[in-house]
Amino acid sequence: MEKWQRFIVILVACSVLIAVVLVLEPAPRRHTVTFDMQIDSLAWDYASYPIARGELSDADRWVWVFYLYGWDSDGQNGRLQVLGTDPVTHRAVYLSTPTQPLSAGRLYRVSWYWDEETGGELSVNGVSTDPYSPGFALKDNASETIHIGEVMYNGGGRTGSAFAGTVSNVTVVEHDISTIVYAP
Repeated sequence: MEKWQRFIVILVACSVLIAVVLVLEPAPRRHTVTFDMQIDSLAWDYASYPIARGELSDADRWVWVFYLYGWDSDGQNGRLQVLGTDPVTHRAVYLSTPTQPLSAGRLYRVSWYWDEETGGELSVNGVSTDPYSPGFALKDNASETIHIGEVMYNGGGRTGSAFAGTVSNVTVVEHDISTIVYAP
């Protein structure tokens, strides 16, 4: 076999190997959550949770939590932000940058997108926050439970942190394959 023929054989073999690796490489995991939210009032001194996937009083078992800062809550009055659990440190981490302050008495359309490779973005009524990165795989095996408007602190012990409002038209798409729809 000529030298150039051996080169072609090696080149073809490498191309096949690369193609096999690309086929075996799993697609990045993605999460998209959209819902309508009517805020009746903001909590005092605490945040409330309009919608969450995870176990409420255990941040180590959060997949994602929409965190609505209340009055006098970390200086973020009325802002919405998404939190989750870092799979390595098992601590609560931000999964979005906060929105501009939201007001009671208005209907909002909320959308959040997360990609394990690039991070995520939160938008309210079509206005996006700054993209949040870096991405990482969420602890989506931590819980299948979706909570709407429930008290999360201390096993429900801080009733003042309950979400005062309504959440409807919820759509959750995970890994681009499964869709969960919740419309109370």
